[in-house]
Amino acid sequence: MPGGSVTPPAPTVNLSRLSSWQKQFVAAVSRATSLDPVVVAAWVLQENGPSYNPLNIGPGKSFGSTQGAINATISLLRPPSQGGTDLAHYYDGILASAKSHNLAAEVAAIAASPWDGAHYGGTGGPHLWATLKSIDPSAKGGGSSVLDALGNGGSSVLDALGKVGSSAVGVPGALANAAVDSVLGKWTDPATWLKLLLRLVFVALGVALILIGVKRLIDPTGEKTAQAVQLAKVAA
Repeated sequence: MPGGSVTPPAPTVNLSRLSSWQKQFVAAVSRATSLDPVVVAAWVLQENGPSYNPLNIGPGKSFGSTQGAINATISLLRPPSQGGTDLAHYYDGILASAKSHNLAAEVAAIAASPWDGAHYGGTGGPHLWATLKSIDPSAKGGGSSVLDALGNGGSSVLDALGKVGSSAVGVPGALANAAVDSVLGKWTDPATWLKLLLRLVFVALGVALILIGVKRLIDPTGEKTAQAVQLAKVAA
């Protein structure tokens, strides 16, 4: 109708796999970081973290409540100037991507960060993107079809996820309540360093085996080595 309002099409997003508290978590993190709520929802499903730690910070920790999980996550993503931690620089790209209002860019930024050792399948985060598409089949790499359809900054999506108090996202003092060791991220977890050490050991063993193989190809009986030693003794 000319001059009348146009009702936007209904979003195709399916959040049925999220529990009630996970929806509250997604809404709070989306509001605090400006990340698309569909991206945050896909991130939660992809990480499949333990209770009250949906993004698997630690990994394997539990923050005891929805609020605890919200505080720890936001504190890890935000820089100190916004009530976060010194580790936020590892995730600068994630917050920067939110300004693009582009689903693919946000997913790629999360994948490029050290949050997941395998980077969600590599450049661009194909595994995370596949999860997002399972939530919103109409999503396109060029932007958020859900937010474009809803307008008003996606407030309808966030309302559907569940309302949370402003203290969940906007009060730096609340963030300080998160345990210090809970927000240090995966790179300070001993298990992460143990895995890295084991990988280095395996690489060193592989190099050693290669060198042994080369030596056997060049001098299979060790005769040349013995002759060289004998000549060295004679020359001395």
